[in-house]
Amino acid sequence: MNDNGHGIVENHSLCFLFFICFILNELINKTTGAMEHILIDPQSSSSSSMKKDQNEIQSLKMNQMNIDKIENKKIDNEAIHFYWKNLSYKTVKNKILVNNLSGHLQSGYLTAILGPSGSGKTTLFECLAKRRIKGMTGQTWVSSSISDFKEVRIIYNPQKDFLFSVLSIRENLNYACQLQRYCGRNIDILNDNTMHGDVKLLDASKYDYHKVEEIIDQLGLTQCADVRVRNCSGGQKKRLSIALELIFSPNVLLLDEPTTGLDSVSSLQLVQLLKTMVKNNPIIICATIHQPSAKLFSYFDDLYVISTFGTCIYRGPGSQVLDHFQSFGLNCPVFHNISDFVLEIASGLHGDEIIYKLTDAEASKELIDQNKYRVNVNVDRALSKEMAFDQIQSSWALFKRSSLISYREPFNYALRSFGLLMLMAVRLILKNRQTTLIDNECFNSTRFAKKFIEMGSNPENYKITAFLSRDIILLITSVMFTVIISLVPSLMLFPLELSVFIKEHSNKWYTRWSYYIAKSCSDIPATLLFPLIYAVFTWFLVESPPGIWRFFVYIALIVSTSLLSHSFAMVISIHFINNTIASLICGAMLFVPFFIFSGFVIPVNKLPYYVRPFTYLSVYKLSIEAVLIIFYGFGRCNPDHTALKLSDFTAYFGPSIMNITSCMEELTSLPPVQYIIDGFNSEIKTINQSIILSRFDLDNIDLFINFGFIIGYTIILRVLAYIILMSKSIAK
Repeated sequence: MNDNGHGIVENHSLCFLFFICFILNELINKTTGAMEHILIDPQSSSSSSMKKDQNEIQSLKMNQMNIDKIENKKIDNEAIHFYWKNLSYKTVKNKILVNNLSGHLQSGYLTAILGPSGSGKTTLFECLAKRRIKGMTGQTWVSSSISDFKEVRIIYNPQKDFLFSVLSIRENLNYACQLQRYCGRNIDILNDNTMHGDVKLLDASKYDYHKVEEIIDQLGLTQCADVRVRNCSGGQKKRLSIALELIFSPNVLLLDEPTTGLDSVSSLQLVQLLKTMVKNNPIIICATIHQPSAKLFSYFDDLYVISTFGTCIYRGPGSQVLDHFQSFGLNCPVFHNISDFVLEIASGLHGDEIIYKLTDAEASKELIDQNKYRVNVNVDRALSKEMAFDQIQSSWALFKRSSLISYREPFNYALRSFGLLMLMAVRLILKNRQTTLIDNECFNSTRFAKKFIEMGSNPENYKITAFLSRDIILLITSVMFTVIISLVPSLMLFPLELSVFIKEHSNKWYTRWSYYIAKSCSDIPATLLFPLIYAVFTWFLVESPPGIWRFFVYIALIVSTSLLSHSFAMVISIHFINNTIASLICGAMLFVPFFIFSGFVIPVNKLPYYVRPFTYLSVYKLSIEAVLIIFYGFGRCNPDHTALKLSDFTAYFGPSIMNITSCMEELTSLPPVQYIIDGFNSEIKTINQSIILSRFDLDNIDLFINFGFIIGYTIILRVLAYIILMSKSIAK
């Protein structure tokens, strides 16, 4: 009885202790949950203490562990399959690059595409990713066994890495994270807040930060995360290129020769990384490989071989390729690299007849899709649903990225600053020289009538001298500097950036409109800053005309001219995408007609009448004429009709001029000198403008006409640039 009582007491004691532990555990869980909620609350204030930072880091890790658990559970249930059937591609000249190919890719399997150079591997990828449309026939679709499978995200990563070299690896990934937030590419688990009650999701900024750090760690980029891309190795650039696409959670990732240019160790590390990714995530990864080593070849699960004729000669597990070829009498020598043997067959080294037999054998295989849910792969399918607000947000993210790139490009600011300082120094030196007697003077003054006599009574000589005066040269130089400094840098930098745009837009990062608006706005500071500085410098260097309104109109003219020149650069550079030399040559050729039709060399009124309309295509003519009207028009030269007297010339010729004129009247039959002077006085009364405006045959109304042409051309060229951008980014 005592033993039983003692046992009952023990049992009650154990139950009581268990109950106490249960209560404490619940209290701890609730406290931890509350702390996590506080740490991830975007409205909570941040603390600089080390303890709170450690708690926040621990909270982030705990949340990510929960997310990873859910992702791992979803992998088995989200197997997807990518099919293509009877896929062919012909060029405009009817050359067959891809010949009736059929195949299948599956998530969880790393697939390699082998084939000799020119067999159509890259063309196949471009067709699968819908980079090539015209000339392509056949079907492509993605299927899955899950019912909520609705959207296909196919990413094609070309062989060449198009990256922003002035940004660091972390900066590239951060901007990619911002862009994926606004283009329907959010991580699936971030979109589904109700799938697991214990997962407390982070706010967008913290999630972006954590996702970037996770990808940097997984791809082995931690040591070089803050290094600019231009200073990274080839392997690091390739891993960054893959990491940027992984930010957007693709269903299908097509890599075109990712190991090209890498050493054997870097290639092996990259393929090992791809193998790990495909096993741990519901993603299809397929890569073209050029002559892989035996060890590298062993990491691929499936193999797809394309012959030199663009036909498929094998598709299936890589471990069975030798048995398949052996059934056709093709035996791989002992200790021979399997991939080399496969390439020898595909290249036709064993005869074309065997290629035909292998092709027929693969064509006879039936492509069976047993999945219930299917999504066809269409062009521009994802971004068509993007909301206008999301496009504005994308434009803002692109604007920040483009502004940072523009600031870090040495030619954008450093070299422009050097050129500006050199030109300003030259102008300061010229300012110290003695000015001409006709600087800032007006054609209709009595003082100029005296100058006519002094210069041989030839008004044309006076016009030439006035045109070559210091102030006129300064004003014309300001216009030329504005055009050059706005045109040339964009011709050099824009084509390189457009290559990145083509890749990112084709992979559905953002819309053309978002990029174009962001790029146009981000170029404004560098485009306008230096012309405005030089314009203000020129204004105070010359003899400024009266009226503050002239200054603001002059600044508006410089801004308009700069934007027009930049618009020319955009049209040229977008047309000659990825070809800086052609862009520069075309831009340089523009200066010739611009300068000839400017009126600086040959006055417009001296040109044939059928050529004069073309002069309105010259930005130099429009801007130079406008700036001259601003400085010398609108009543600056007030009429001065004071009669010229013979005694006025004694200052130049002395008192003896009176005796000389009397002798000339007595000894010759020439008209009296006073009669000639009266003729000058009559001519002066008919002139009411500056000699400069007279030389260019300008009137005040021409300022508004030229302004209208400049603004109109700018709008037309901007629209034309966008149209060309659309044509360049549309699938071929």
